[in-house]
Amino acid sequence: MEPTSVEGGLPTRQILAVVVGHGLEFYDFVTYAFFAAQIGRAFFPSDTPGTSLLGSLATFGVGFPTRPLGALSEAL
Repeated sequence: MEPTSVEGGLPTRQILAVVVGHGLEFYDFVTYAFFAAQIGRAFFPSDTPGTSLLGSLATFGVGFPTRPLGALSEAL
């Protein structure tokens, strides 16, 4: 029995897996962005609040290029 597929040939199960994966990824980044100020104060203490926030956001930003690089290294 052939799994049901969307026009174009991709099985519905694969599409659902991609949607769930992207949803979890989005939740991860939104949660970090929401708590960036608190994370900055906790992990990057500074006399200037802006410096703590920038440290937190820099850490947040590093996640964008490193996740695809990690996926690429897993594929090789």
